[in-house]
Amino acid sequence: MGIKTLSFEQKIYLTNIKLSKKDIKLFKDIDLIEYEKNANNFFDNADKDKKSDMYNIIQEPIEEILKGHSFLLTEWWLQKYKKGNYHELHTHGADPFRRSFILYINCTKDSSPVNFFGPGHPLIYSDPIQVKPEPGLLILFPSYLPHEVLPNNDDKRLILSGNIEIQ
Repeated sequence: MGIKTLSFEQKIYLTNIKLSKKDIKLFKDIDLIEYEKNANNFFDNADKDKKSDMYNIIQEPIEEILKGHSFLLTEWWLQKYKKGNYHELHTHGADPFRRSFILYINCTKDSSPVNFFGPGHPLIYSDPIQVKPEPGLLILFPSYLPHEVLPNNDDKRLILSGNIEIQ
């Protein structure tokens, strides 16, 4: 009797974007609301008119990852983490055509990484894949992958996050 190995493969893509001073100013000029776990504009629609600016920043690298497929930017938000801020384990939904992204705008070597887990976690345990932040790093991943940010160790971690639908 032979041994068979069955597994699921989940791809997390990493690439770097050279952010211009204009891009960084655009991000830093957006007002964020302070919450217990971090500051963000997730529920604030005041800056949602900047959607085309956000799309233009991420379009080329994401289309390269998607091998030329176009996408719709469905949601975006900024998150600023001070020391001790975090984001609990969560997903961005189960749609197989949906992807999520994180773009590090500002961070240091002390900024907390993002931990990704396999589908089914925490009911089906999986060791995390940890991605350390660096300015300009773009992460694209299936929206259904559980992920978290443990308490942050500096006051610099600023990210653009969002969801896309593959066309």
